[in-house]
Amino acid sequence: MHTNDSIKHTFTVYTYDIDYAGHVSNITYIRWLETLRYLLLQQYLPLSNIIKKGYFPVVARTDIRYIKPIYLFEHPLGILWVAHVGAVRTEVRAKISVQGELRASAMHHIAFVSKHTLKLVPNTRIEHDLNLL
Repeated sequence: MHTNDSIKHTFTVYTYDIDYAGHVSNITYIRWLETLRYLLLQQYLPLSNIIKKGYFPVVARTDIRYIKPIYLFEHPLGILWVAHVGAVRTEVRAKISVQGELRASAMHHIAFVSKHTLKLVPNTRIEHDLNLL
């Protein structure tokens, strides 16, 4: 993945996404971030290829800033992009908005781990092994 690679996805708010206060629960935002991360990987580093090479992605950190609630019948748009690619860690950032109004922003630190050694794998190794260099 490279800086500024991005993905967009419109979510549907289901009744099971709603908490006691009547708005989307915090765990739903985490699920939406996971969906966006999966879609980003599928577009730029297909997960099946990564796993075949003996690696798997892990989330090392997640930060979410809840700005304004999202409610049932709204249609949030999630945008996730690569903000920084380091030696072993990649920072992705996200915005979730409804009709152009920002409702939440988030950040993930993701990395790749070898399934054989359980150690972090440099991003350049992933790109090399997937013939992306």
